[in-house]
Amino acid sequence: MEPLHPNSHSLTTTWSVDGVDLPGDRTALDLRTLDLPPGTHTVKATVVDPGEFVRDPAIRSGALTATRTWTVDTTVTTVPAEVGAGLLSSTPTGQAVGRDEVVYVETTHPDDGVPAVTWTLDGKRLDDTDGDLDLGRLTLAPGNHTLTASSGGDSRSWTVDNTPPATGYELSEPLVASGDAHVYNGPFTMRLTGGDDQDGYVVHESRVDGDGWFNYFGWPTSADLPWTFSESGTVIDSLTFGKLPRGRHTVEYRSIDPSGNHGTARHFTVTTLAPPPACTTTITGTRNGTLAVRSGVTCLDDARINGGVTVGPGASLVVNGGGVNGAITSSAAAEVHLLRTEVNGAVVVSGTTRRLIVAGSELRGAAVLTGNTTADAPVVTGSRIRGALSCSGNTPAPSDAGVANQVTGSGQCAGLVADPRAKARGESYEAVTSSDVPEKGRDSHHH
Repeated sequence: MEPLHPNSHSLTTTWSVDGVDLPGDRTALDLRTLDLPPGTHTVKATVVDPGEFVRDPAIRSGALTATRTWTVDTTVTTVPAEVGAGLLSSTPTGQAVGRDEVVYVETTHPDDGVPAVTWTLDGKRLDDTDGDLDLGRLTLAPGNHTLTASSGGDSRSWTVDNTPPATGYELSEPLVASGDAHVYNGPFTMRLTGGDDQDGYVVHESRVDGDGWFNYFGWPTSADLPWTFSESGTVIDSLTFGKLPRGRHTVEYRSIDPSGNHGTARHFTVTTLAPPPACTTTITGTRNGTLAVRSGVTCLDDARINGGVTVGPGASLVVNGGGVNGAITSSAAAEVHLLRTEVNGAVVVSGTTRRLIVAGSELRGAAVLTGNTTADAPVVTGSRIRGALSCSGNTPAPSDAGVANQVTGSGQCAGLVADPRAKARGESYEAVTSSDVPEKGRDSHHH
């Protein structure tokens, strides 16, 4: 029998004589070993694909089973054809094979014998003698190896690729980040990179929160563009791509090399926050004196305020970059966003009704967050607070969104700090913010 040769597993070939099954799984049957009584007999071979993707026995016995039947007459004398042992076909030798692949050779078929196959790995002989070798059963040392099969005077060799592909990722600039934890308050992009030691195409894959693996091919409109994630996703040709609900997510990534080897999956985390509200008033440059925000949404866009800032009931304050040389006091505001800014004074925020976010900022005085009943949990992430941070009566309780802070916290904010054991050892915690990224690298965060 010459069954097909999938590279993931071997097909099973069994034999029967006159309805009686013979032991073993083999592709050739030597009739001389059967000692058949005189007369005619029925020899049957059955090939089954035992692959794990089909579990229904009815389908396996139908679509995944084939048979061949012969009549054997003991009065017939066979004149052996002059065919020597050798190799007719094999797994292609022009490219490396994967570390868990099934490699095969097909021998010649003389009438007077069943040619044996000799397999060697890096010059050391293996126990297998048939035409299929499952590399997944072998314990391969890291690196590449040489596999050889020989029969008669013929031999064929392959490179066995046991070097996994490398995979990396590039993200657009985060609001804050530490190691493989990233925080965004808007859409962000991801590009998967990496290669392999063998020539050929490397397939990158990713999955979010344990969902199915997805082949990374760049953005649907251009393979040169990175993948874009946003809360609502992007509709292209009536399909939605890159939809990522607000919250914390684990993104795993890996690659498949040209030999079919899967690299080890690695991961990073992304926490997506609500974006700031739309500005009704925007202040830039330097402003001397105090600032009172009584209504609407006031945005300080890389501005410098030399004085205190107060936010009244129902109003919102968005500080993005720049700094405030004075205290910030907010009472019953709708939203307060302190993003990558410096505050040279105390920060007291109470009674916020919608959102409160302090991200990537440096507060050089004490901070007090009390009685905020926000739609999302108040967030203090990747920030340095020189004074104490006191939190109480906030519903929900504040969160660090996966990136700790440099601060001495108390109450509900006691857990928003780096590992206290590291703090006791005198080790510092540094979060990555926009000011930490070199000018040439502002577009992506590399790992």
